[in-house]
Amino acid sequence: MRTRNFLLIAVAILFMVNGSLAGEVPNVTKSVLLRSKEVKPYTTEVKVYKNGMDEAKFDRLIDSLFMADDHLDLDSLYEKYVDRKTVEKQRYEEYLLKIELYYNEEAEAFLSNQYLQEDVANFVAGASKYDDSLQTLMFGETKGAKNLDEVVAKLSQMKGYDVFVQGSDTAAFNAEINRYSDSKRKTFTRGVKISAAHGIVKAKVLRDWGDDNQMCELYDVESGKRIQVSDLLPSNRVKFEYGRDSVTLVKVDKIDKDGIVFYDDSTDSHIVDKNDSVYFVLTDYAKSLMARDKGYTISMTTNAYGDKIKKYHFRRVNSSPHDRDVFIPMELKGCSNTKKIRNRMLDIMFGHNKGDLDTLVIEGVKKWIPEHRDGKSMLLQLGDGLISFGFEDQSMRGNSNNIFAVFDRKTGTEISAKDLIKDKAGFMKFVNSHNLYLAGFLVDTTRIKEQSKKFGEEFRSYLRHSVAMGPFSGIKEFPTSWWFSFNKMDEIVPVEFNTPTARIFLDYADIKKYINPKYLKAMDRAVKSAGK
Repeated sequence: MRTRNFLLIAVAILFMVNGSLAGEVPNVTKSVLLRSKEVKPYTTEVKVYKNGMDEAKFDRLIDSLFMADDHLDLDSLYEKYVDRKTVEKQRYEEYLLKIELYYNEEAEAFLSNQYLQEDVANFVAGASKYDDSLQTLMFGETKGAKNLDEVVAKLSQMKGYDVFVQGSDTAAFNAEINRYSDSKRKTFTRGVKISAAHGIVKAKVLRDWGDDNQMCELYDVESGKRIQVSDLLPSNRVKFEYGRDSVTLVKVDKIDKDGIVFYDDSTDSHIVDKNDSVYFVLTDYAKSLMARDKGYTISMTTNAYGDKIKKYHFRRVNSSPHDRDVFIPMELKGCSNTKKIRNRMLDIMFGHNKGDLDTLVIEGVKKWIPEHRDGKSMLLQLGDGLISFGFEDQSMRGNSNNIFAVFDRKTGTEISAKDLIKDKAGFMKFVNSHNLYLAGFLVDTTRIKEQSKKFGEEFRSYLRHSVAMGPFSGIKEFPTSWWFSFNKMDEIVPVEFNTPTARIFLDYADIKKYINPKYLKAMDRAVKSAGK
């Protein structure tokens, strides 16, 4: 999702919380716990208190002295009251391996592909991924596994270890994990994201490139086979115009209508587009793969709430440098009328909600970005209690061309600013009682000591990125719209209100008394989920 085009970068930093929409959770998780059959000895250092001191007294002493002296000499205190000695203990050794697969709906049918399964298995069990002890255990036992089930099966036969595999009884597995609190445990998570678009599946590890065993593979949906450098070029030794020497290409990272991204054996990336001389030696197969891309992708995703969202990603709309994402809710968990929300969003973005959804979005986005302008973009924040939607014209300053709509998640009912605030006179009086504007937030300098208690380090850090500060003379018109970002900063949960000329942020705790009781439950749920 795009972030808000706020007054200043600082505000964008604060509200860059698109995780509320994404909130991705693994589609598949396989966990294996290995526990040594016998306890193993180890040495550790323990504290021994002296001179009539014990742990509780020592902690109280430190606290009291800290309050009185900023330059406390801790070393001398420890020397006076604490000795350390080495003791031998015993504990179990445990290894917890978590295998997480993330995939979009389009890739689901490809998950059983033998090449994909083998590549994922090789990545999970691959040498150099683990420290020496676990590498010896795992790589030796799982080498040659053709799929994840074989990886788990081979680990289940480990000699000298009790093996527990997460199955349908998650509670029992978690109980086993928590059985010995003093065990020596190493936890390893191996995540792979699998996505499909324009007839190509990509499987890539959920971290940056840089490891010789890093997984980054492409597959042709039509043939079911891996897409390798040798399929796309007559030779993997290539001389680029911008390079002095030839390089050896070893991996294919991306294929779309604009070009192909390769990695060489030094993990440097190289883009072959239609302006590059290497383009003219690409195979016909390579060019046919590029031609599959229409400039956009459509995918389905499910977030942590269980919402099903259809995502459209457009690259370089109308040959501009601008990409756009469109998120359309197809099924909102706990909402009795998702269609009502969806249709309202479509009406705002495209003028109507009739006809085929894909055609409406694909053709409609083309009108968002006129020549030499930033154009329009959408925002969607999903959380508990509320759904926040925005449609902004980034070519214009101010709020006059922007539309914001907040919905009750349970009913799908749109809540306008006038509906939200019941005591409008009291609300306006409260807003206009402030006299200082701090990057969107309002402050009453006559109560600065009282208000400063809620402005912690996160808020001060936010202000350090902003220069939008100055006198606040109030607003004359009641806000035309509002926005809830599901954000939390220190103890502040900001609620944004918009007029044609201004955006102001107020703490929910300060305005709760003005809110229509009809929406308090939805607001309270949203506030409770803020920052999570």
